[in-house]
Amino acid sequence: MKKTLKYLTVALFVLSLAACRLGDPYFLTPEQPETPENPTPENPTPDPTPDPNTGGYTLSVDKTTIEADGIDMATFILKDENGKNLVDDANELSYIYFKNVETNENLPRRSRSFSMPQNGVYTFKATYMGKESQNTVTITVQNRQKYERYFQQVALIKCTGTWCGPCAVMANYLENVSKPWSDHMTIVAAHASGSYYDPFASYSNELGQTLLNMYGGSGYPFLIYDAITTQEGSSGGSSNIETKIRDFLTKYPATCGVAIRSTELQGTTLKIRAAMTSSTGGEYDMGYILLVDNQPYDGGTIESGVYNDIVFGHSSNLVAMSNQTKFTATADQEVEKEWTIENFPASVFAAEDVRILVYALSKTANRENIIDNLTHCPLGGSVDYLLNE
Repeated sequence: MKKTLKYLTVALFVLSLAACRLGDPYFLTPEQPETPENPTPENPTPDPTPDPNTGGYTLSVDKTTIEADGIDMATFILKDENGKNLVDDANELSYIYFKNVETNENLPRRSRSFSMPQNGVYTFKATYMGKESQNTVTITVQNRQKYERYFQQVALIKCTGTWCGPCAVMANYLENVSKPWSDHMTIVAAHASGSYYDPFASYSNELGQTLLNMYGGSGYPFLIYDAITTQEGSSGGSSNIETKIRDFLTKYPATCGVAIRSTELQGTTLKIRAAMTSSTGGEYDMGYILLVDNQPYDGGTIESGVYNDIVFGHSSNLVAMSNQTKFTATADQEVEKEWTIENFPASVFAAEDVRILVYALSKTANRENIIDNLTHCPLGGSVDYLLNE
């Protein structure tokens, strides 16, 4: 009897072992390697956990290709799990941000669309109530050359002083303007003494004060965009400057290109040869500005103690056409211009610190003077026309 029970126990054990091999998911045969599909009791597959940074929101746009005129736009669509487009709800839109993946910068708050006056491929993701969309969208911006043949530089004439605290803040904002807007920006620093001392104000005979009075400004810093729009004070940060440059490219596309053929210094005589070509035809004028960089002054408000973009000479038609020098150009006509500047301070500035800027003035539809386009190069250098792709 005992022997029978012994054999019965062994048989039951063998049967249970076979059952385990056939049916127990935690018993692995040599043909069943340990994988996520075959977890072990010590390391079972965890239950799927929702990503706390995503909320089941799906991002799309009404069109993935737009024109680079700054007007054509792609409109974002952000749908929740129930298919509701949150962008259509004004209250929900307050909590939605669309971020450029490449620059990691958000579009302005309450934006629901994207436009751009420059060619490129731009990828966006959305954030709603702190949670990111499950996907990104890519928008291609094309054909800038249809609206503006020549790559545009916007002149930012900065009325400033080494003694001015807010001017140092503005200098920092200008340094931190992001691409692509910084590529379209040329700074021109017009210094002024005011009631204090600025060693660079005499370089341009107090040009900063002259321009401040001309444009009705009341304090420093004072920015003049392309001789037509102004900004007083240092509020708004770099993003405000970027917005203004973007608006300029949209509202005032360049109608001409500028090239510098040569800049030759012979003793104390500087000769500049330049040219402009209009893509539309119209009334123009041309002028020059002499700039110097890397000028040290420890008594100012800039922490580095080094000042750049300082004006130390310019033609008389700095912000307005001159009846003596203006001209009419036809479309695709190239017009050449030469200037001879005597008494150039060759012994004062290192040649490598000097730049020559040449600009073209035109008129807006409202007959306002505007710096249509410009270019610049080192002393002794030259630069050809720069075209939009």
